[in-house]
Amino acid sequence: MSYDLVILGDVSAGRLGEAGLEMLKDYCRNGGNLLVLGGPSAYGDGGYQTTALNDILPVRSLKPFDLRAVEKGATVAFSTKIVSADAAGALRPVYLNQVEAKPDARVLMRCGAWPMIVLGKYGEGKTGCITAPPMGETSYCDKPQWQEVLAYVFNELGVNR
Repeated sequence: MSYDLVILGDVSAGRLGEAGLEMLKDYCRNGGNLLVLGGPSAYGDGGYQTTALNDILPVRSLKPFDLRAVEKGATVAFSTKIVSADAAGALRPVYLNQVEAKPDARVLMRCGAWPMIVLGKYGEGKTGCITAPPMGETSYCDKPQWQEVLAYVFNELGVNR
């Protein structure tokens, strides 16, 4: 409970176990902040649909095996000005976990039709999801614009250091 933020990077629900999932739920309910990063072991592929993560996170996993290649021509768009519009193209991922944002969530960034960065709340805590893993022939994570995006996300999650 003493951490400002817990980050789960490409972690399946099974790896956390029931006790770990309940601890995360309590942590967020009592003001803890959680950021979940996508990948082959996260979201639908990670079995989140039937666990506490489905309650905590601002997205819903739609199905197992939701990690998909981003469609050619899919563009990156922001709902708020985080970086300049011309910089958005540099942040296009190769893969994306295809999830659905919950109605009360804030979608900060989309890639094509799919949410890429989503923020929400659970209890007294703040939660966030980044559904684009840094895999494939991509270097979006190495771009200075990505550092601006992450700084914005961390600030929104209450981590200002």
